[in-house]
Amino acid sequence: MIWSAATLGLAAATFPASAVEFVEAFTIVLAMGLSRSWRAALTGTAAAVLALQPALWPSWGGLAPGCSVPTELTVPSSRSSSC
Repeated sequence: MIWSAATLGLAAATFPASAVEFVEAFTIVLAMGLSRSWRAALTGTAAAVLALQPALWPSWGGLAPGCSVPTELTVPSSRSSSC
């Protein structure tokens, strides 16, 4: 696989950004656990993870049979009669 400068730049920007988001989420859970209760903090975390599952299913491919993500962009032809 050939890595282009755009791909490397995207990876270089995306990884730190996702790490920052992880730290922010961890800080919120930690603050809630210390100020209220760990049960409430972990229950909220579990509820958020469960709420996000439907948004993540299409990207899992093999873990969600019947759910596929197109790998190529398809543009309808102007000669197509189905449009």
